[in-house]
Amino acid sequence: MKSRNTRPARPSPIPASPRPADLHARHLHGLTAAQAQSLRRAATLLAPDAPARDPLMAGMLLLELAKSAPDHPEVLRWRGIRHLEAGEWSAAADCLQRAAAHRSDDFELWHQLGRAQDPAGEPALALLSLQRAALLATEAPRLLALSISFDAQGHYGDALAAIERALAIDPGVPVFLLQRSRCHKALGHAQEAAADCRTLIARGELLARAWFALVDLKTVPLTEPEMQQLGQLATLPQLPRQ
Repeated sequence: MKSRNTRPARPSPIPASPRPADLHARHLHGLTAAQAQSLRRAATLLAPDAPARDPLMAGMLLLELAKSAPDHPEVLRWRGIRHLEAGEWSAAADCLQRAAAHRSDDFELWHQLGRAQDPAGEPALALLSLQRAALLATEAPRLLALSISFDAQGHYGDALAAIERALAIDPGVPVFLLQRSRCHKALGHAQEAAADCRTLIARGELLARAWFALVDLKTVPLTEPEMQQLGQLATLPQLPRQ
């Protein structure tokens, strides 16, 4: 595994909040009916596509729940999500860590914890949490998200391993290939990175990003046909948006 080199990591986007539908009845066990209703309301207000999204009101509901059910893992989870969205990394890590103690098999929780711990100044713990999430990830989209998180924290070997697993599940997905190219580049595998870019270009997928990534490699010379194709593309008003 190769970790934290001098290459700047791209900013780590805040993961989308789980949807209210993720609040299964088993997760609400131990709450009163009123507490469960308040938690569902807070989750709805935090949903990324909610018409009446209101993180401030959600925070107020969660603050009240923190008083009445301070140690409930689902309350802690949603408090952590709210802190995460607000960039309150230490508070997010604390809440999510306490929730994770009750949820050893929850991929989303361990993934979110790893994303909170790194900016909270706990990179070693963040890596362990992301690696724990990797053991729980079985779906390609989750593995992509995990690869991006490893990548953002500078753990390029882990990032590559995760995206390779995603491609094994769902081969040829354009964004998976682009992410693998990025990981190969970070690890110094220029030819492998170029190969994925060229696959995307040959298929006409994610053209703008694939060309940029290929040219940005610098150590891999473009072929004469590629130079001609790139010159033709340069005359267009813009590359197709993808």
